[in-house]
Amino acid sequence: MKSSDRDHKIRTFLELAEELSSARETIDELVEIIQKFDLPKHVDRNFIFDCLIAYYQNFEEYETCAMLLNLKQSEVKNKRLSAKNMTRADLLNLRILGFNIPDSVKLKVLAKPR
Repeated sequence: MKSSDRDHKIRTFLELAEELSSARETIDELVEIIQKFDLPKHVDRNFIFDCLIAYYQNFEEYETCAMLLNLKQSEVKNKRLSAKNMTRADLLNLRILGFNIPDSVKLKVLAKPR
């Protein structure tokens, strides 16, 4: 991806996040999931981290930016996903990030009494 295209896409992400009322909550939840599981192998990891870092820079949350930069520079975590101790929101966020979570796993987790 060309640098100008990449910068344009990051600006577009920031504009969309600014327009959506629930963007902050969703992005915070996704960052928590990324901290636990990293990103799927098939996504542009650097681009995702660049978008998130730019987002948190707008709010001057430099501690979060530093944490994201450390994650970006670290090796990809190849954790094996397990539905054990995951909430419905965790599974949804993993799917949003692009992880392949079978429907049967979701149903087993949701069937557990809380």
